[in-house]
Amino acid sequence: MTNPDPCRYIHSCIPGLQPGEQCEFRCRPPSFLGDPLPGTCPTDNTDPSRPPVVPVLPSCEPQCTEPSTPPQGYNRSGDNWTCASGYLGAAVPNCAPDRNCV
Repeated sequence: MTNPDPCRYIHSCIPGLQPGEQCEFRCRPPSFLGDPLPGTCPTDNTDPSRPPVVPVLPSCEPQCTEPSTPPQGYNRSGDNWTCASGYLGAAVPNCAPDRNCV
């Protein structure tokens, strides 16, 4: 089964799931939290390579931590972030894993 977003989800859906059997899609900890949801192999399935049906993927909330030291171009005062002197724009939080799922 192809994982739609391996940084966000993990699953127990293995090849050869039998008709009527279930597997589970979960949010990948510790970066995401949410309730797991089932995937099901249709009861009338005769194709062992057919992926399970997952009607809705779990709603996974990102779990972000602020850096202890502000990155270059940013200033932090308490809970407020601003652009450092010489930088323009708005300091907008972004919480998404990088290409290594970190």
